[in-house]
Amino acid sequence: MSPSRITIDRLAISLHGVSETVAEQAADNLERLLRARLAAGPRSVRSDLPGDLASLRISPVELAASLDGAALAEILADHLAAWLGGAPTETRE
Repeated sequence: MSPSRITIDRLAISLHGVSETVAEQAADNLERLLRARLAAGPRSVRSDLPGDLASLRISPVELAASLDGAALAEILADHLAAWLGGAPTETRE
């Protein structure tokens, strides 16, 4: 990883209590949303990131039972971008 570029070869996200259908819908939208979040944020990335991110953990997120895949993808993109330093995390209802 260079200071000016991050390459994500694989992203595995564990979702607990989410239906397979909602998870698949979220996966279909996540890359596009994450790219948009990172493009809109600051050009610098957190300086404390290790060279190889074998494991990344973000805080658990409480979700509404009626959440759909598109909304889940928005929440995941917000949290991942905030963790990487690309955008602030917003609270969603």
